[in-house]
Amino acid sequence: MGFRSRSSSINSLTKRISWHRRTSDASTQQTLCDSQPAALKTPDDFAWVPVISGHIPMNAVQGGVERTGEPLFICRAYHRDGLHPGRAGRHLRTGASIGYGWQEVDVTECQVLCGQGTKLRWVAQEGPLEINGFVPLLAGFEHTGEPLYVAKTVLGGAQQLGKCGVHIKHGASFAFNGREKAVAEYMVLAYV
Repeated sequence: MGFRSRSSSINSLTKRISWHRRTSDASTQQTLCDSQPAALKTPDDFAWVPVISGHIPMNAVQGGVERTGEPLFICRAYHRDGLHPGRAGRHLRTGASIGYGWQEVDVTECQVLCGQGTKLRWVAQEGPLEINGFVPLLAGFEHTGEPLYVAKTVLGGAQQLGKCGVHIKHGASFAFNGREKAVAEYMVLAYV
């Protein structure tokens, strides 16, 4: 699928998500979740599992670790008509956080990546994401439709999780100490 058709699919999903938020009927919400376009689906080895308040599934993919040793799990959350990768953990105040608008945004509802972490690898990057010789795991999108991927870097002695994308000129961004921090050196999550 080319970038234009993927972008069109993502834009279509963005509109459905906006409508989804205004709809309170649970069966309609489930239908919308089930109709996710192929551009955002993951292989059968993985699933994005809904989580509330840090109740992390046993088969969640750990992507990072706090300086104090608590595990950080790969997650994504809806915010301002986008779907943003971030971090989840049982020790986090609300269970998860993402970076948005240069702020750390605490979220209670997110989706945690579950599956076989051994079928993923981290690929070193510097500056804007360059997808060359690997296939990154598509984790979300900006409100404008640009794809977002899972990123990892070391901040404050911890392996933090965040987001990166081809359109992010500084490289990647991470929720950290109440702010969204930009970094140029990071790793992107990709399939083995």
